[in-house]
Amino acid sequence: MNNSFLLIGLFLVFTTIAFGTIIKPAFGLAILIFALPLLSQGFRLYLGGQYPFISFETMAVFVLWVFAQFHNIRLRRQVEKDRGLVIATFIFLFAGLFSAFFAKDSELAFKILLVGAFSPLLCLNIARRHIRSKEDFKLVLFGYFGLVIQAGIYTLIVLKNRQGIFQEISYFASWQYQVGGIYSSPVTILPSPSVTIATIVGSIPFAAWYRVYGQKNNVVIWLVVTGFTIWVALMSLSRGSWLGVLVALIATLPFYFKTFQIKAIILLICLTIGLNISGFFDFFLQALNIRLSTQIDTLSIRLANYQLALQSSFIHPFIGLGLGNYLEIYRELPHTLAAKMEHLWFAHNLFLTLIPEIGLVGALAFGYIFISRIIKGIQLFQIQRDDSDHWLRYSLITTIVSYIVVVSTSGGHLIAVKTDYLTAPALIVIMTFMGCLTYNYGDLDRRNHLSDINHE
Repeated sequence: MNNSFLLIGLFLVFTTIAFGTIIKPAFGLAILIFALPLLSQGFRLYLGGQYPFISFETMAVFVLWVFAQFHNIRLRRQVEKDRGLVIATFIFLFAGLFSAFFAKDSELAFKILLVGAFSPLLCLNIARRHIRSKEDFKLVLFGYFGLVIQAGIYTLIVLKNRQGIFQEISYFASWQYQVGGIYSSPVTILPSPSVTIATIVGSIPFAAWYRVYGQKNNVVIWLVVTGFTIWVALMSLSRGSWLGVLVALIATLPFYFKTFQIKAIILLICLTIGLNISGFFDFFLQALNIRLSTQIDTLSIRLANYQLALQSSFIHPFIGLGLGNYLEIYRELPHTLAAKMEHLWFAHNLFLTLIPEIGLVGALAFGYIFISRIIKGIQLFQIQRDDSDHWLRYSLITTIVSYIVVVSTSGGHLIAVKTDYLTAPALIVIMTFMGCLTYNYGDLDRRNHLSDINHE
């Protein structure tokens, strides 16, 4: 990508986020999510040099937050009161902050704290305050669908540039794509395959919801978005990503039992025939065989690191080694099985990685943020009377659970790294949707209050 075009694109992104947020914060969030692939390309401006203290993605979040403050001043919105969420957030941030002071690489720890913790939590806060109706949520959803379509098209373009990709299984060396001996995965519109899938996995339940309750082009949007997500997940060759997508697909089955449309069935049959003619299924089965048969060693390494991370809780209950300093745990626990195997820079499980990095209490506080959102979603799901809102809440819960599955079984961390350039697209997206869980909280609270009065 030419740097001049990249600079122009970044300028347009920041400008549209600022003006969009002034009009409506939901616009700003939609533009931010849609532009995440472009923002993640900011590393190209700093190849061979020092990247800025924060990425363009993080700058964009701060721009969004600043302009959202004008709405906080003008409008007094009723926001859910969740003291547990607030306390857990502060414990998590303070654990990361104090651990950074004592870290071997304090600069890296502070950068990850800003990019991978503070920035996504700002998105959670913005969404909780400003996504107050289903119409607001739909704006964010369309930006998200745009991100998914970009990921699908990018993967198709990259594969098209590989001569005979469906016929030449030799392009798979061991279990990863390689071209000319250089690592080159087609699922890298965001920094890594697992980060890409963690970012877009929620599109499966959202697309299923939109197929049933959407008003315009609902079947086409469902087919395109779901198809691209499954396609990108398959091409990622990430087992954790496959598992997360499988969970999302199974969880969306209730939508398909609600309504069956002959148009959707015909389109699926045509797509299946087309993929079979192209040779895709033969190609993928060969790739799958290679992927599963050569991963036993790496699986044992990950399991050993899961055990190592849990063991570290005894020596790091309150303060950890600092975000991004996971490698230091091998030095502190040299007699463990993981220390005698290949060293990883994180445990390939987001929540377990945080135990040695920020301490057990901080890691539990971070986990509680997700648990509290799921519980809140279930509570609102149970009292929601409108059918569309009821199942939208279900889709939001499914999205959070699917994300947890991906980052708990694959390459999950707070941040993703591209040539030392730090971004957090997956957390920004999931935190935004976690904030959207209470999109009509004020209306629900008033209705339930009136209902209680009437019963009295």
